[in-house]
Amino acid sequence: MKKLTKKQKKKLEKRERNKKDDEWRYQVRLRDNGRCVICGKCLYVDCHHFLPREQKETRFEIDNGIVLCKSHHKWSLECSPHRNAFSFFIWFMNNKPEQYQRLKKLIT
Repeated sequence: MKKLTKKQKKKLEKRERNKKDDEWRYQVRLRDNGRCVICGKCLYVDCHHFLPREQKETRFEIDNGIVLCKSHHKWSLECSPHRNAFSFFIWFMNNKPEQYQRLKKLIT
């Protein structure tokens, strides 16, 4: 059997990580019914990680994700993890307390 080069190993690792990312997104959307948890829109939704994807321990945890429409994900001044993180955090604690507690346990 031929030994893989570093480049080939990296390519295989990336392919495997992409499969896991796709499965994670599927599971998060399934849990949130494919709708923005804030406004209920179902078109053009994203899955947002609370803890950065680069944090390997929690990257594929379902509780580390939430479905948001494009507006609430990136642009809303009222409630967006990217434009108004504090407001979004307060919304999350008040509206998703069970998920918040499970996520909190992951990092403590």
